[in-house]
Parts: sequence; C-alpha cells; structure tokens
Amino acid sequence: MIYLCLSISLIILTIAVIFAIKNRNNMNKWISCVLLGIFFSTFFMVLPTGWIKEGKEVVCEPLYAALSALLYSFKTLGGRQDIAQLESAALSGILKTLYICINYISFALAPILASSLILSFIGDTGDKMHFAFKHSKKCCVFSDINENSLSLAKGILKNSDKATIVFCNTKKADKDDIAKAKKLGAINLYKNCENMKIGKRFKKYEFFAISENEDNNIKTAESIISKHSDSAKPIIINAFVESGTNVKFLENVLNSKSTNNIELRCIDEIAFFCNNLVFTHPLYNTKKDTISVAIIGCGRTGMRMLKTAYWAGQIDGYNLKIRVYDKNADKCREQFHRQCPGLKDEKTIEFIKTDVDTLDFKEKILDKENSLDATYIVVCMGDDQLNLSVSEELYRIYRRELSFNNEQLPEIFARVRSEVKSTPYFENVEFLKERHIHLFGTTESVFSDSTIFNTELENLAFAVHLAYWERLGMKHDSKEYAEVRKNFMTVEYDRRSSMAAALHIPAKLYMCNNTIKTDENILTQENIKIFDESIKKDAALLERLAINEHKRWNAFMLSEGYQAASIDEMLIYAESIGNHKDDLSMLHPCITEWEALDELEKIYNKKYIKNKNFKYYDKNIVKSIPQIWEVSQKANGGN
Repeated sequence: MIYLCLSISLIILTIAVIFAIKNRNNMNKWISCVLLGIFFSTFFMVLPTGWIKEGKEVVCEPLYAALSALLYSFKTLGGRQDIAQLESAALSGILKTLYICINYISFALAPILASSLILSFIGDTGDKMHFAFKHSKKCCVFSDINENSLSLAKGILKNSDKATIVFCNTKKADKDDIAKAKKLGAINLYKNCENMKIGKRFKKYEFFAISENEDNNIKTAESIISKHSDSAKPIIINAFVESGTNVKFLENVLNSKSTNNIELRCIDEIAFFCNNLVFTHPLYNTKKDTISVAIIGCGRTGMRMLKTAYWAGQIDGYNLKIRVYDKNADKCREQFHRQCPGLKDEKTIEFIKTDVDTLDFKEKILDKENSLDATYIVVCMGDDQLNLSVSEELYRIYRRELSFNNEQLPEIFARVRSEVKSTPYFENVEFLKERHIHLFGTTESVFSDSTIFNTELENLAFAVHLAYWERLGMKHDSKEYAEVRKNFMTVEYDRRSSMAAALHIPAKLYMCNNTIKTDENILTQENIKIFDESIKKDAALLERLAINEHKRWNAFMLSEGYQAASIDEMLIYAESIGNHKDDLSMLHPCITEWEALDELEKIYNKKYIKNKNFKYYDKNIVKSIPQIWEVSQKANGGN
C-alpha cells in the first residue's frame, strides 16, 4: 500500500511539473499547477500514515486515514506541517530517504507558492512580479486589450518570439480577451501605458496607442511623448489615428519636445486596407473603357475608399465615375466637401440617397443612368452580415440584368471582420470568388505585424520616397539612409504621398502599350524590363506617363484637403514662409494643369532666384520605376 501511494505521489508531481513548464509564461497557471501537484501528492504520501493510530482505537480506518491525509495536505499548503508524523511511515532505506526528501521539498515550496497564489488574486500583483523579472530585446506595450491589439500582438510574436508583450489598462477588460492574452504569454497590467517606467531591462520600447476610441489614442500618444521625451532609451510610438488634423497635432507635439529618442508612427488602418485593396485588385482590371466605382455605405471605410478611388482611378484611356449610396447621402456630401473643399465641384463623384434595406435600393441600382455600369463595387455599411447579404443580392441583380454574362459582371468587395469567419459561408472563399465577391478588412489581415509594417506596398512606397530625394543608390547601413527612413516613417505627408505614387505604378505599367496585360500581378521582372525599354525609346510615352502622374498627384492632393493656390496668392505667402506651398493653409500652386507648370516655374524662379523644375518630379518618378521596383524587391527579400 505504501509503495503504491508513493508511486502515485511521484506520478502526480511529475505531471504537475510538466504542466507548470508548459505554462511557464503564465504565472497564475504555473502556481496553480505546482500547488495542485503538492496538494495531491502530499495527500497520497500521508495516506499510509493514517493507519498509525498511536494506540488509539479508530472505528473506520480508511475514513480516518483519508481525513487525516486531507487535513495534512491543507496544513502543508498553509505552512503548518508536522514532519515527525512522516518519519513513522513503514519504509526503510533509500525509499524512506526519498519519501522524506520529497516531503521536505513540498514543505519548503508550499508556503511560498501559497503566498504567491494569494498575491496573484490581489489585482495584477502576479503580472507585476512577472514583469519585474522579465528581460528581452524589445518590450511591446499596448494601451488597451481588444481584438485589434490581440491580433497585432500575435503577429509580433510570430515574427519575433523574443519580444515581451504587455497589455495595459486591463482592470475592466473582457475576460475572454484576458484569457487570450495569457495564452499568448502576455503580461496584463492595470496601469495606463503612459505610466510605464522605462528601465534598463529592455533595449527598446515600442508603444501601441490602439484603443477603439481615437481620442484616447491621441491623448495616450501625447502623454507618452511628454513623459518620456528625455529618456535615453529608443522609443517607438504607434498611434492608431485617422489621417489629417489629429496626426499633424501629434507631429507638432513631438517637434516641440526637440527629442531624438522618440519615433512617432501614425497609422490609419482604414487608409491602409483601402490602399491594399486597390493595390491587390486594381481599378483598371475591367473590359470596359470606364472605371465605374459604386460605394455602398459612406462611414469611415466608405469615405476613405471614395478618396482612394478618386486618385487611384486617374488612368489614361479610362473615364472615371464614382457613386456613393447612403441613406444619409446629403450629410456624407457635406462631410466630403468639408474635408476636400477643392473637390466641391467635381462632376465624377455623385452621392445617391437610398436605404439598402428597402426596394428603393434595388431601383436605384437598376437605373442604368446610375450604376448598372459599375465595374468595382465596395460594400461597407458597418455590419458584416449585412455587407455579405447585400453583396450576394448585388451579384444576383447584375447577373440577371446583364443577361448572365460573367465577363461583364463587376467585382464586389465586402468589408468584413473576423467574427464572420465562424460561418461556413465565409470560409468558402472559392464559392465567393465564383460570384465575383471578395472580402477585405478582416482583423487578422489588417492588425498584423507582417501586414501593417514592411509590406510589399510599403517597401515600394519607401523606394518612391528614396527616388524623390534621389537616394535610390544609398547604402542601407549609412547614417543618411537611417534619417531618410525615419522621415518616411514619421512624416505623414511624405509617407502617404509616397504610398499613393507607389500604388499607381501598376497603372503606369498598364498604360505602357508593350506591357503584357494580365489579370494577375502586373509587377513582374519581364514587364518592368519592357517598361524600361519603352520609356527610353519613346519620349512621347514618357511625357504621357508624366502628365498622368501629375494628374494623379493633383487628385491625391485634392482628396487630402489641399486646394490650388493662384500665382498671386503664392507670391504673397511665399514672402513669409519661404516656400511655394503653404501646409498650414493647405495651399499648393502646382495643383494645376500640366501646361501651366511652365509659367508657374518661370514666375517663381524669377521672383525668388530659385531653380525649381516643377515638372521634374513627375518625370523622375516615371523614369525611376524600374529602379524603384528593384530596390523594393531587395527589401521584400528578393534578389
């Protein structure tokens, strides 16, 4: 009996140790595993001593033994052990020595672990203790714990398992999110991330202001800049805020501190996946001579998609139409004109009032003067199931009205999030493709280290940035290269402008008559080589592509909120700011026709004794496309 109990005790302890090792990143689970192992192993080891009654009569020996062992286990966990009782066990030799040693170890560990367990239930003490002894190359600190931050943390760990993940502000967080974070091995703290102390245990700190409330993200980023601007450690702040005034505010806050240790990256995730959508599914992939974009729903996604489609659709050989369907179309129009005053009279954009839940929506679609000619439809109304249902209905409407001609059907893009993935319909991607329905904007595809940073599009955009500064041949280990890279990552205007120019490169290749046309990725070694040879031989082609690049740039600047400045206005404000553009008033004289740039250049250079060549930048980007592609390929890991 004694040998059996000892064997069971050893097995239990072994299992407890294995589970503790498997859960070593989660302190609470580690403590629980070891405590349970001690409790049950002590029970079985003490069980044989229950039959030693010290001269007393016991009515029920098995019950007495069980209760005695149970009581002893509780006393062990409480640190009140009676070792003398164990030494009376009917064992001898090495087995008794082993028996006593195991119990001594249990006696030593039990009170310590019990105290730790109690502390772990008092707030975030356990996680604080875990964090206090943590060391790694990088500490990634998230301002909140939610679906987006969990997805991003998972991506970071996948690419760098040496990073320490910390979620802050978790006191009132959802229990399921806490459980997911612990599964990742993350540390959950109650404090706000701006109150995090910058210590020596980590070489670099990277903060993520990633609350679902954008105002909170702005406040968090501002507070981190203010509190840690004098830190000696390098700090990266990733602030998830919508492009525009909020970003400029944060940039001004950072510039006012005159600090070199903080790198601010403002991330507009909606702009990101709209850009990525147009990059992976170009607008020009249509059999028609018109790019007709229909946007169903004009919330944040719809508004951003409207702006992206406007400048991305500036392609020679195509007429552009954009129609926005929303039940609050008048308010959407007003909001768009406030954000983009230079597009108030734009005739290619139309807002149509309709409710997708009524027959009125179908009537509007069936009106051939409205959008039955659509080639590219984006459905983004804020409800994933509704987006899928409307996408299906649109497919049926177009297929029936276009006489079941699949080649004439528009491509339909439905905005969904990850929770829809639980339905079999969502998982059947091939079935959706047959219906010309594509899904975009899922949490997993957006909030991931490998999709937000160092993407193919971002590497292409950085190469454009290098081309603009004429630094394409720069060595990557040089100090100057690091400065240009930092400028690209932290200055929103440069980053977004370069991103737009990069995204339009496939359209430039498509406009080159000699380039191989394909529905797949047009950015191939063969097509780049053909393009390079074509623009070198054909000056007219180079000029046409440069004019189109300027047209695209005009559209981008207008969609960003800039307006055209007259030459007289430019001469007035240039006196005080010493520049031809005024970012504070968002005025730029180059937002004009290609032919007018010569006169603008002549007047500006004569007045300020400058040597500006306003057409140079458009031509240089086009001529540099082969080298831009080559540099981006190296960044992507190619040869």
